[in-house]
Amino acid sequence: GMNEKGLVVETLWLAEADYPWLASKESVNELQWAQYMLDNASSLPEVIELSKKIRVSPLMFATVHYFVCDKQRRCGVFQYLKQELKVFHGEDLPHSAITNTLYTEALAELAKYKAFGGKKKKVNMKGYDDFDRFVRVVTQIQHLNKKSVENDLTKKLNPILDSVRGGSDDTPFQAVWNIVYDQEKGKIHYRKRYDVNSKKYAKYKTINLTKFDFNCNTPVLQRELVETGHGDVSKKFQAYSKSTNHNYLANGIDDYTSIPILPKLLVKSAVNYPESTQCLEENKKLL
Repeated sequence: GMNEKGLVVETLWLAEADYPWLASKESVNELQWAQYMLDNASSLPEVIELSKKIRVSPLMFATVHYFVCDKQRRCGVFQYLKQELKVFHGEDLPHSAITNTLYTEALAELAKYKAFGGKKKKVNMKGYDDFDRFVRVVTQIQHLNKKSVENDLTKKLNPILDSVRGGSDDTPFQAVWNIVYDQEKGKIHYRKRYDVNSKKYAKYKTINLTKFDFNCNTPVLQRELVETGHGDVSKKFQAYSKSTNHNYLANGIDDYTSIPILPKLLVKSAVNYPESTQCLEENKKLL
């Protein structure tokens, strides 16, 4: 997701993730980590500082890593390896990209190609191997015309997003969502990428964060991601309700049949979770 400061945090699967067991720090689960950063940080340096104060205590079967970028175009990869957090940023992050593999191993694979100092000439533009997708996205980013991208983000980036998806369109492991963040303008463009039944690509919806009031005194709003329509949906958010949140969650679970059946207690916890949180004004956040 992205917050009103233009900070973006993405969560991706990483089989090698190994979280610390010692309870010497306050903990969040693997999904709360992203929300915690979006709630309390506005820049990559702030995320790095906050990451030192907490640990991940996984709630589900997922093992993940995180990709963070701020409005100043500073990016970082956060990976828990051998029960320690490793942050790649600055000179340690020569390419701001990530798939579902260790960043060091991805860089080693990239170095095999001629354009990056190696001997391989041809980049594999097909397939779903993690290393191939990393090499593919880095190569395509280098050839982007930045000015043309700024004029039409989604149109210019769609081919890249499509080429690095994690699975084919006719499998349960296909990429479900395309998300494009315009940090300068505070806009999130998203779509359910491909519908197996209709064989059609959805049109993008846009959330304009500049149209929202983030004051703690304003009502909490919500919207179903898969509702019909396209274009700017910023004004189509409705006041939060627990029953609607329950319906959204139930529909989401039913929609992705590859997800194992969740324990009822966990579903109930997820439904109740929003009401267990509180809004803190800017000067009271946890930095």
